[in-house]
Amino acid sequence: MKASRWLTATEAAEYVKVKRRTLVGWARQGKVKAYPLSGTQRHVWRFLREDLDAMLTGPSGALNTKGDQ
Repeated sequence: MKASRWLTATEAAEYVKVKRRTLVGWARQGKVKAYPLSGTQRHVWRFLREDLDAMLTGPSGALNTKGDQ
């Protein structure tokens, strides 16, 4: 059976090894792609495994940003 590519906030936080609050904060700030479910009073977030993988393998903030060589 293939694992679901959709993750809850708790599952996604475990996947990227951060606290759930941290991941939800990143979602609210737009730092990680997340999908809020509609029809609820509070935001219920879902995350795609592919989006989390892309975030983890994206360009590093430690790369040369000043143009120095």
